[in-house]
Amino acid sequence: MMPVNCLLLTSRRARFAAGHRFGLVLAGALFTQIASASVFLDYVTWPKGNDGFTTINVCIVDGSTAQEKGDGAFAGFIHDANPSLADVISRIRIALANTWEANSGVRFKGWKTCSQLSQAEQYQALGVYISPDAANESGVGVYMTRGQITVAAHGVSIKPWGNDFNRCIYYNGFTTHMSYKYDCAEQYAIHEFGHAIGFMHEWRHPLKPASCTAKDDTIFGDPRTGNPNVYDWNSIMTYWDGCVHQNGVRFGTTTLSDWDIAGVKRLYPAPTQDCAATGSKVKYQAHVGNIGWMTPVCDDAVAGTTGQSLMMQAIRIQLTGAGGTGCHVLYQAHVQNMGWMGIASDGQTAGTTGQSLRMEALKAILQGCDPRYHIYYQAHVQGIGWMPEVTAGEIAGTTGQGLRMEAVKIRIGD
Repeated sequence: MMPVNCLLLTSRRARFAAGHRFGLVLAGALFTQIASASVFLDYVTWPKGNDGFTTINVCIVDGSTAQEKGDGAFAGFIHDANPSLADVISRIRIALANTWEANSGVRFKGWKTCSQLSQAEQYQALGVYISPDAANESGVGVYMTRGQITVAAHGVSIKPWGNDFNRCIYYNGFTTHMSYKYDCAEQYAIHEFGHAIGFMHEWRHPLKPASCTAKDDTIFGDPRTGNPNVYDWNSIMTYWDGCVHQNGVRFGTTTLSDWDIAGVKRLYPAPTQDCAATGSKVKYQAHVGNIGWMTPVCDDAVAGTTGQSLMMQAIRIQLTGAGGTGCHVLYQAHVQNMGWMGIASDGQTAGTTGQSLRMEALKAILQGCDPRYHIYYQAHVQGIGWMPEVTAGEIAGTTGQGLRMEAVKIRIGD
């Protein structure tokens, strides 16, 4: 049985649910979409801004800390240096950026201490409490998380390590020290922020398997199920032995399942980015393992992921306003077990999808363009990070080393 504290609706939240049920049902008329993934309360979505994105202002609750007291079973061991709160927050932000944000129009912004915000800003903020003494829990959706910014009443709380099964402090036999890992902070953040944007536990699905005995003691509302014929064993929103395919794991996945991705894309669709309208010169899109096609980006923005150990598998590149009439971009992907694949051009796919093969390198050139223009590109590679920028058919990434490309940046210069 997985001892995960999650969605523990406290008396504060239970009173809120009972006292505001009618208001929430009225609000449901504004949010009529049904999730394609997991189980969702579709009337508690956060509002979309004029730019098409759903921007959620996050603040760190005063009193948050990453300092482990070294008590309990491992008190007598020598511990490695305790990671700072800033370290934990950084890892949480990367995990969210590479999951919920990468697959939707949701953007978690701000991340100041809650006391730094004005009263009006505090009312709109999602307060996150981080502490080894915290429970991993969250309210469901905007009405149960927005404006909750204190230790006693917060929107989300994360336990980066502490005295339980998932403490994320491990004995390192080489150093004879206790080492800290970020697995708990990252995975619990993805799960709990999933609740915060409206996702329920997967075991609320009508096809919950008999082996899954987990239940939520206090729940309000009538959850919708967009995949009524499928229980998602691999969802980030499920845990507990008998509710996931493997016993002893923290969640159904460490990132997002295919159904999770489909659901968040439908509930919080990312606005189509018109690179040409903004004066950008190039648009490109990465296909990433466990994610699929990510949102296209423009002009030197990052396509792909960093810090998540996920491989790029394919890429599409398209010019949007550079080089004049007859200008084309040609590019080639070097792929695991295949080597250099055929040349693609002008938005075609280079690389593979559905084969779980890593992309290892990229070459690109401009053809038929105004000679003033040049293409520059830069690869983020496993175990190396960002490599030097290259141009005009040079190799970005590596070959013959078995290293995955994880992200790329592309720009057109003159």
